[in-house]
Amino acid sequence: MAKKFLDLTGLQHYDEKIKSFISAEVAEAKALATKFETVEAIPAPATAKGNTIYLVPSATTSDNNTYDEYILVGDKMEFIGTTACDLSSVHETGRAKASGLYKITTDEAGHVSAAVPVTNDDIEGYLTAISNAEIDEMFTD
Repeated sequence: MAKKFLDLTGLQHYDEKIKSFISAEVAEAKALATKFETVEAIPAPATAKGNTIYLVPSATTSDNNTYDEYILVGDKMEFIGTTACDLSSVHETGRAKASGLYKITTDEAGHVSAAVPVTNDDIEGYLTAISNAEIDEMFTD
């Protein structure tokens, strides 16, 4: 006769032990994880937490969405960086165009490098290049 490896009570017991273990591990990981906290001023070292990066509004820019980053190192607060980011080399400043339909040219990065308004002659040229049957096919289910 075959013996049971675990009965229902045994399975429930181990299920609870596994859940308890996982909950404790998750709680410990959360406690040790680095956190971000936005504050109005650099906190005093005595009140700062060792696992927190403090985001302090930057005094060096007029942008009110830029922060300086500080952490507690030993018994003093250390500046570690800023959230300021110069994206001028990533994306060129665009030139606004009036509302309308445009023929565009893109550069190797996929950015629009030129835009010319579509004219009536352009539209007539596109329409004469295709047959009535092709136009009808575009609008049928």
